[in-house]
Amino acid sequence: MTAKTLPALSANPLPVLIGMAFCLAACSHKVTPVGHYQATPVVADGIPDDWTLPLRFTDASYTLQYNVTNDDKNLYICALSRDDQTILRMLRAGITVYFDPKGQNSRDISLHYPLRKQPDPNIRSRNGEPIISQSDSALKEELVAQSDSYGATGFSGIDNGLFAANDMKSPIRVAIKLSRHDSLLVYEAIIPIRNVSGTTLNSWNPKKSFSVGIVLR
Repeated sequence: MTAKTLPALSANPLPVLIGMAFCLAACSHKVTPVGHYQATPVVADGIPDDWTLPLRFTDASYTLQYNVTNDDKNLYICALSRDDQTILRMLRAGITVYFDPKGQNSRDISLHYPLRKQPDPNIRSRNGEPIISQSDSALKEELVAQSDSYGATGFSGIDNGLFAANDMKSPIRVAIKLSRHDSLLVYEAIIPIRNVSGTTLNSWNPKKSFSVGIVLR
């Protein structure tokens, strides 16, 4: 099945839903749309060097690029933006990714990262002073520093709840990083397929669709 993007449901500042349905590659690039099979593993470090830029898809306003790929073991997700408003939305409220191994629009399995922050007046610099300027890079950097946990719901073999972003006991890997030299915010997530589908890719029907929904609040 050819990957497809769904139109944004609403404009800023309301939630934007981006969806896609595709077939996971079982063993060969030939059974998946070109660009979806990840030939080399991705490291979740907030550095986009593992991805071909620009990313394959974009939202309706062209302020958010994203891609979803897979190999035999994992799903890889990357989203990035240079738009100030989009960056602040990503950092303040986070991105929710929904997975449905049946290829429908179920939201029973979800990853939310970063977690929603307190209102900006409660964001303070390292010296305790409030950071209130939305254009101040210090605000973005502080929000990145506070993006240290994620929420997981409905995954097979993973308890529902909150996890530290650097929790090595969790099979999920997440990262978000702001580049100072080009003001690029990069979000990455790695999710084992078996924790979504409850089975390994070798047992997966290569003709069966798999859907992923990405919601930017």
